[in-house]
Amino acid sequence: MILVFIFILFYSLSRYYDLSDYGLSSGFRYWQLIAYNFIHLTFMHMFFNSIGYLIYKPVIAEYYGRKAPIIVIPISVILSSAIFCSEKPTFGASTIIFSMIGMYLSKIWQDRHSKRQKYTIMLLIMLIMQSIFGYNVINWQIHISALAISFILSRLCATFTMISRSKISWKKTEKDTK
Repeated sequence: MILVFIFILFYSLSRYYDLSDYGLSSGFRYWQLIAYNFIHLTFMHMFFNSIGYLIYKPVIAEYYGRKAPIIVIPISVILSSAIFCSEKPTFGASTIIFSMIGMYLSKIWQDRHSKRQKYTIMLLIMLIMQSIFGYNVINWQIHISALAISFILSRLCATFTMISRSKISWKKTEKDTK
């Protein structure tokens, strides 16, 4: 919820001050890799990013707890921003949302057969197609790469968590046998 208030604060500031210099574009400064996520140029852009954040945040927290999103989301946002920076300034928290979607997809990857998962995957395909073909002004490479990077990082987190849990359970059984 705090992130939504930050979105609203920066959107409100953008009504009175020109924040376009803080958008991500080629020749960026290092702090712009994060700053552009909080600046929205239109109310609808801020609104839909806030709704996406509020929808995915509880699901991600339920699946991963608090630690993994704090690691995965900033890494995927920064990497995708650094790799796919364009000439046109980029604004908005869409990479955060797409990182959350990547984490969600990573979690449901294990069980691909439920209806809920199929509908989610179809929705994602539609979103991806819209962002690729729908608008010429959208830096769609950042969106897709944030989704892919967060998916891969989430799978790695899940793998390491499973390995560490199996070592813990193995140690418990070893103690129990003595």
